[in-house]
Amino acid sequence: MSESQRPIELFYSYAQPDEALREEIEKHLSHLVQQRQITPWYQHKILPGTYSVQEIDRHLNTAQIILLLISSDFLASDYCYRTETQRAIERHKAQSACVIPILLRPVDWEGTPFAELEPLPSNRKPITSWSNQDEALRDVALGIRRALEKFKALPAGVQQEVRPVEQPAMNQPPASNGLQRWATVFFSYAHEDTELVRDLQLRINVRGIASWRDVDDLPTGSLVEGEIIRAIEHDADAIALFLTPSCLQSDFIWRVEVPAALRRHKRDPHFHIVPLLQGISFAEVQQFCYNRKLADLSRFNGIVLADGTTSETKQEQNKKRNDVARRILQDAFALHLRRIHADHSYEPSIYLRTFVSAPRSIPDLSLDWQKVIDGKEHIPTAQEWEEILWPALLDVKRTISEKIPSHRIHLFIKGILPVAIALGFVFRETCGIALLLEGQKEIWSTETSPSEQELLHCEWTYNDQGDQQIAVIGVATTLSIKQSISETLSVVNFTPAYCIQLESSELSGESVRDAAHARAIAQQVRHICRKLCDQQRVRQIHLFVAIPVELAVLIGHQLNALCSITLYEYSKGSYQPIGGLS
Repeated sequence: MSESQRPIELFYSYAQPDEALREEIEKHLSHLVQQRQITPWYQHKILPGTYSVQEIDRHLNTAQIILLLISSDFLASDYCYRTETQRAIERHKAQSACVIPILLRPVDWEGTPFAELEPLPSNRKPITSWSNQDEALRDVALGIRRALEKFKALPAGVQQEVRPVEQPAMNQPPASNGLQRWATVFFSYAHEDTELVRDLQLRINVRGIASWRDVDDLPTGSLVEGEIIRAIEHDADAIALFLTPSCLQSDFIWRVEVPAALRRHKRDPHFHIVPLLQGISFAEVQQFCYNRKLADLSRFNGIVLADGTTSETKQEQNKKRNDVARRILQDAFALHLRRIHADHSYEPSIYLRTFVSAPRSIPDLSLDWQKVIDGKEHIPTAQEWEEILWPALLDVKRTISEKIPSHRIHLFIKGILPVAIALGFVFRETCGIALLLEGQKEIWSTETSPSEQELLHCEWTYNDQGDQQIAVIGVATTLSIKQSISETLSVVNFTPAYCIQLESSELSGESVRDAAHARAIAQQVRHICRKLCDQQRVRQIHLFVAIPVELAVLIGHQLNALCSITLYEYSKGSYQPIGGLS
């Protein structure tokens, strides 16, 4: 079993009176055990005839995640509080384990060796103090899952070997280095401005930039101030400073975060500081920096955001926020390329996901669309598509086109099919960018010559009573979708003149044989769309598909800007429109 597939060992450190709460936590983590993501260990697993202290120490020295279950009994236990906690903190500082305090019952734990670690539940409210303890336990489980996913997402070289603290590794690299993380931005802001920051963070994430958002994005169990300084001075490729009236009142921002950013910029002028002003002027920023004896932040190329007192429309505000996201994408990606020493022949990698899935390798841009598209359970609204997702794809394409001379991109996608079509469409054939699709068995390339293998069976239906400017196209290689399309057309407010069904003679996941066959099918779809638009004067195509995701990208790559195309996704028993290509 490879390192990436091996379950993570999780160690429970707790006092005996808290056994019932430990069991409740374990129940909420049971799905992680069933999925072989974690292997839990606690003292009741000690076998008869073994030395209990040695067995505990052995697992305490090998576990990669250590949970400290905090209560008055835990602090009163000499073995838990002194022996196990001391060893856990030593391993945490040596970066050979992640230690997560979990607050079980109210107790004063300030001044303890683990007081500087970020605990669970995420609001620092002990589990027994919640009115609904299942909600508290769910919060704990989600926090542990986040810590686990961050560990699993690291390449094998970053998942450091578990080793005794007494044997320090020579030339040990930091937890992440320039070659082992994708483009990243750090958000510096006052907590009163959280909602604005969340919106901009979403726009950054869907453009492929990872983000630090203060303690909300710190790995659970981290040393907060030290991790923030390291994130700014070493890990981030850019920092966005949200300069607001509330920000000016934050001692932490001006004592820790801003000085760290200025030190980083002085050391590396290519590190971008992006001031975002809301409710204050550049002159006020200049005077404030002067009073704090800091370098003038107003000299950086900042952006003024609407503060609710202007007459900007929602459309104008949305555009400005997308402009900010594009600016940060371009700045962070540029430094990322410098950091990895990318030359003119460099071929970047892009990972796009709408499902929970870790990339097989570290991409340059990781487009996380899960906060808008939750698998097939929640698909984007037309507004989310038009205001957030579609502009993000256009910005990624523009940035790649400007920064990458090789014009070859490696793509990996774990997403719903309309998103895959849209991804291919923004990098369509006329852009001159070659796509290398990381498939399950092989790489499918847009540079592959199409085969002469049997294409999909094509069935045309014409309705002279339908709208002559509307056509419906269904493409199926994995399962038949004729009935689903028919049911969808029975409830929409239009009647197409043209209905075209493209279907494989043998519907299965293997019906698309290889990259050459996929290229031929994509060209078949392009020829039909071109005929509809050029000869039949169709102005609107509604596209339904049940195909491999890689083929969806290749079809999008072939579509060009023929006419307006509406994409549909099968969700909760029926096809729903999610957005358009134009």
